Amino acid sequence: MPVSVELLNHTQNQIDSAPIEKRLDSTLRRLGQIDKVGVELIVVNDSEMTKLNQKYRNTAGSTDVLSFDNPTNKEILGSIVISYNQAAPQAKEANLPVIEQISSLVNHGFLHLLGYHHEE
Repeated sequence: MPVSVELLNHTQNQIDSAPIEKRLDSTLRRLGQIDKVGVELIVVNDSEMTKLNQKYRNTAGSTDVLSFDNPTNKEILGSIVISYNQAAPQAKEANLPVIEQISSLVNHGFLHLLGYHHEE
């Protein structure tokens, strides 16, 4: 696989990185990129995400995904932080397994690391 995910799980929930890597590989292929890349995936609870959101975005409260690029290392694009407490209810609302919602959120952060951003 061209994408390697280093998973740091700060929650008590079981998370399998294989479906996440598969989703990111698919994204790279659709974008025509074949270079091997790595990302660090950090799964946290809402209190940790709230602290990060305040510190790095100066925004109160939690969010579902944050991404931080790593310009000094071409092999590791950056870090993607997911709030499990945000992803789980989103998955339930969408009638999806939690891992699918987490994969979707990670993909969103991955696209930001690749240089794709929201329209202003």
